[in-house]
Amino acid sequence: NARIELNPANGKISIVDNDEARVGLEQTFFNVIESVGVVEVCAIITFPSINCPVEFPFDVGLSTEDGTAVQTTDYGALDVLLSFNSCETRKCVNVSIADDGLDETDEFFTFNLTRTSNVHSGIEIGPVHGQVHIHGGDVNITLGYNSTLYTTSESRGIVELKIHFLHPPGGAPQPLTITVNTHNGTASSSEGDYGALSDEILQFNVGEMFQTHTIIINDDTLCENSTETFFSSISLGEGMGHFIHFTQPQAMIIIDDSEEAECIPIEVGYELSAYNTSEKHEEVTICVVVINHESGSPRPFTVNVTTLDGVANSGYDYRGVVNAPLIFTVGKSRACHTVRILPDDECEADHIEDFFFSVEYNSGEMPIVITRNRTSIVISDTAEPECRPIEVGYNTDTNFVTEKSGSVTFTIRVSSHPFTGAPRPFSLAVRTMDGTAIGCCDYVNVSGQIVQFMRGDVIHTHTITINDDDACEVGLNEYFYSHIDLDSGIPPINVTVQQIRVNIDDNDEPECGKLCPFCNGSFCRNRVRIIICPQSQ
Repeated sequence: NARIELNPANGKISIVDNDEARVGLEQTFFNVIESVGVVEVCAIITFPSINCPVEFPFDVGLSTEDGTAVQTTDYGALDVLLSFNSCETRKCVNVSIADDGLDETDEFFTFNLTRTSNVHSGIEIGPVHGQVHIHGGDVNITLGYNSTLYTTSESRGIVELKIHFLHPPGGAPQPLTITVNTHNGTASSSEGDYGALSDEILQFNVGEMFQTHTIIINDDTLCENSTETFFSSISLGEGMGHFIHFTQPQAMIIIDDSEEAECIPIEVGYELSAYNTSEKHEEVTICVVVINHESGSPRPFTVNVTTLDGVANSGYDYRGVVNAPLIFTVGKSRACHTVRILPDDECEADHIEDFFFSVEYNSGEMPIVITRNRTSIVISDTAEPECRPIEVGYNTDTNFVTEKSGSVTFTIRVSSHPFTGAPRPFSLAVRTMDGTAIGCCDYVNVSGQIVQFMRGDVIHTHTITINDDDACEVGLNEYFYSHIDLDSGIPPINVTVQQIRVNIDDNDEPECGKLCPFCNGSFCRNRVRIIICPQSQ
């Protein structure tokens, strides 16, 4: 049991503080335009593994210094202390930028961070120098979507849209914030076609050239029969200035569903591009067929057919339909519709009467691709009784009349239909032509006088006035012509005896009594009779 003494019994341990915190500029270069207004310059304390790197307050100095930019004129000078309280890690101050509206060369000024006396020796300082580059020509920032159209599919699940800087070429000259919003087109976010964005924030840091945002596309088991669309747009974030311009602020997104399993198309259309019929047939049947499935429709669907007027009119030439359904069941490859043709007693042979059928998708579990969505129905009238050829003309080619009769009447007859008369309306135009008789003096000239034949008419007459004068024209053999031309009517109309000669006989007129045998009688062209006799008679 020897006695053990402890001497010395106490000791001292010294801990050397070798943990180096650092204070320095958060950003050392700014690329701005005048209209930005202010630049925020910040100092930060960094220490990788400690949340509170400095447990005692201290100050650092921040001051500006002219470069090519001059304080007061181009920017607001600073010479301030940034005071860090215990555990604070970031202190900022704003430097004002003067917007003078002048187009000038680019300028710059510098700013510096300095140590003060109350900064602990264990705190390092750096970086301590920075620069602000000012675009003096009021350069605008231009950005937008790199495309106005993006295509995706349901099975892909997303669509990525890129927004990029066009000007300035070095990317964002300062931190920028923009917002993104989506808008429905034929695709709807509320119906689960895509994931909507509402004021989604995108942040551009200095020098960044582009940002990408993603929109979710929902994959369902429905086929929407066609591509669906919606839109994404960008706008200025809060606090962004008027100097930001968008070249393509909106993009359209197409969701293509055509290659999805649920979207194998059914191609459908009219069996024929045109159908021919006549009034006497009184009806025509048109058919819609499944074109690309030999075994018929794989699923039920319905299409609607509608008539459209052409030259033929619904209710007068045919009985029209609107949205008449044609139903295809599984395996059915053909569905037909019959339309009534309305006969009339008019001849339309001078033109083609037609009307049309259109077909539109109504309903169905499969997408319907209508490739032949229109057909025409041509109504021919040429074989109808009312369209038979008409022959018409004067009943003779010569007529005789005297001056004292005062007029001459002509008969025009429909020779092709002597009992039933004209099968359709037409009109003739009458005109006279001089022979040796002159229209101003010997008869009353006619030009374009209309003779109208209605349905059922066999004959018509027209009259020309003969002038009775007191001159004897026995030796002149006076005559003129009456001529008819087709004025209107549906062909074929043939004018057979188109012209008649009218001879004017003056023999029995009082002014043409027997002359003295000793006289030498002669006539001149102005119709004046001249008698030359010896003076003794």
